[in-house]
Amino acid sequence: MASLGIFLFLCLLSAAQLSRSQQPGDVDLIKAEHVQPLGGWSSVNSQNPEVHKAANKAVEEFNSRSKTKKLFQLVEVTSATSQVMNIILYKINATIGKTNCLKSEAIDKRSCVLRKKYLACEFEVALDPRNNTFEVISSVCRKQPQK
Repeated sequence: MASLGIFLFLCLLSAAQLSRSQQPGDVDLIKAEHVQPLGGWSSVNSQNPEVHKAANKAVEEFNSRSKTKKLFQLVEVTSATSQVMNIILYKINATIGKTNCLKSEAIDKRSCVLRKKYLACEFEVALDPRNNTFEVISSVCRKQPQK
């Protein structure tokens, strides 16, 4: 008889617990608005600071490899995409401009004045987030009409 009482008590307790739980119609649904596939390419805001760091690294390497005596500097990033894996790859379309500063001069590059020669460039730059280092994978630049 005592076991029947315990059984009834447990049944009532379970029923009370079930009545307080959330009903199937009360469930809030979580919807993903926009999810990028892992490892897929996605657009990045061209004003993103990391994109500008990557683009400036590419321009720096362009200057060290080019045969011109004058420095080039980043004018604008026109578009960018990224691919996130164990590193972050950036594909960057940018405009760079020739300046009046000589490569041999040790000056503040921000004081260089742009001349009328512009190049349209496609850079691919890898960012290793573990040590925050950039590596230029490829760069292709072509003459662009005067702005």
